Amino acid sequence: MGMCWITSLPEDVIIECVARVPRRYYPSLSLVSKFCRSLIASPQLYARRSLLDRTECCLYVTIYSRDDGYDRLYTLRQKINSSGDYCLVPIPSLPPMPSSGSYVAVGSKIYVMGGSCFEVSSNALTLIDCPLHTANHHLPNMPRAVASSVSGYINEKIYVIGGCRSRFPVFSEGPMDVMVFDVKSETWESKTRPDNLVFDWYSNSAVTWDDKIYFRVLKHGFVYDPSQDKMEKDDMLKSYYWVGSECVIEGVLYYYSTASKILRSYDLKERCWKRVKGEIGLSGTTRARTVTYDKKVVVFLEKDIDRNKVELWCAEIKLERDEQGEICARLDWCGCVFEGHSRLMNCLVLKIYFVGNTFDSAGINSIDQLSVNLIPRTCHISCIYGSGLRHGSGENPSRNGKDAYINLWEIKRPTPLRETQLRLSKTPVVEQLAMATGKTVKDVSPHDFVKAYASHLKRSGKIELPPWTDIVKTGKLKELAPYDPDWYYIRAASMARKVYLRGGLGVGAFRRTYGGSKRNGSRPPHFCKSSGGIARHILQQLETMNIVEIDTKGGRRITSSGQRDLDQVAGRIAAEI
Repeated sequence: MGMCWITSLPEDVIIECVARVPRRYYPSLSLVSKFCRSLIASPQLYARRSLLDRTECCLYVTIYSRDDGYDRLYTLRQKINSSGDYCLVPIPSLPPMPSSGSYVAVGSKIYVMGGSCFEVSSNALTLIDCPLHTANHHLPNMPRAVASSVSGYINEKIYVIGGCRSRFPVFSEGPMDVMVFDVKSETWESKTRPDNLVFDWYSNSAVTWDDKIYFRVLKHGFVYDPSQDKMEKDDMLKSYYWVGSECVIEGVLYYYSTASKILRSYDLKERCWKRVKGEIGLSGTTRARTVTYDKKVVVFLEKDIDRNKVELWCAEIKLERDEQGEICARLDWCGCVFEGHSRLMNCLVLKIYFVGNTFDSAGINSIDQLSVNLIPRTCHISCIYGSGLRHGSGENPSRNGKDAYINLWEIKRPTPLRETQLRLSKTPVVEQLAMATGKTVKDVSPHDFVKAYASHLKRSGKIELPPWTDIVKTGKLKELAPYDPDWYYIRAASMARKVYLRGGLGVGAFRRTYGGSKRNGSRPPHFCKSSGGIARHILQQLETMNIVEIDTKGGRRITSSGQRDLDQVAGRIAAEI
């Protein structure tokens, strides 16, 4: 690729051009040069985007992991090498959330209230800053610990209704109490219902419309008016099993029935149910969550492939009215966006104004359209000084097998008319392919990952092998040194993976992990720890490479750059399967 001439342009011209480019192309631009990377991180770029009102709708999904019992946040984004396919990408900077928590979107922030941690209800309140992908745990806790509650945001206050309090919240009952959180003053207020009724909160859902909260529990439907602190039963609202629906468009609630395989609507004003016309044909699903996104209904569906594998599918449905004024549904797109040993929990849509350098592997999501919405083989986009992007043209790429290419921006020397051409060059970048898969270390085989990451460490040349690698034993339980000449890289890769998954591991923990049975003569075998010197030496090497760091609570923890490197290797493995 030729030399990049972007530095020869005035800075205001560069910012004016790049600010109009959708953020999903920023990873490609950052790979061109160090100058481009600093440009993407420039506050002036995002300040200009704010003046241009470049807000973006982002869809977040919470997925329950059956491995550790926590919920994790993912964001839906368009794949880099595709014109219309999407995938769910994890947000590694956010910590795991308690399962069965209540989520409320307020502006560009998400409030997470309560939940269940190791089958114990929680009273924690967490604030997630979506533009920065950071979590704040220092807000005041709720007056009571609850899980599986319903919530809504009205007039700068969050209302948390009901929930379970027992040790096993998903199978217990709870009262219809209301807790109110003032977003401005950050204070809680508790309201106890005089009727003291108890309900089963296992299956519930809620929507907010016209300053009221409409929700249902397992066998009942209710409407809560915060202005009058009034709770009313709605028998029509409970007629259908609309679990996990947070989709209201123009006063009409929509939910997808996995049993009937149809889209139903409920007019909140007229209080009547209707079947939406149109055959969607989404079969083989066990759970569904609906949400409104870009004036469309988006349905997330859970498909059980086998005992240890679940697929999450996403369907984009457009709503139209026919000549009789009836609402009709049309399926625009449907595809698999996630695979794993997990379970779909919740969906949220936020309109976000991004500030600062919020570009990362999980935060790139834009509904804006560039003049070339397919990845082109060659594309010329021209812009006149001070006027921004003007036109573009391109052709479709080759999609043969595993040949994956992304677009790298190259700025050519400006012409006398001060016109700049931005060319998309065909360059293979495996890291972007890995990013597009949305896979992490947890999603690939441990054996395949350790083998691939050991090769990665060996190719990097950053590990200095000690002179004793060919003669030393890995523990007193061993009789000879390892036969594999690359055993040091394999052990380093394995240790890095364990720190990634668990954290807080030190030399003592690794001595027990890699220990084994030892037998002395006729005595019964007993457990023997492995060598502590080898583990200590490898940890020091990984610290030098900025893969792990010392944890203040003890042991080592993975660094942000180390987590990114490990996830990239996992993404390559997933892309090659």
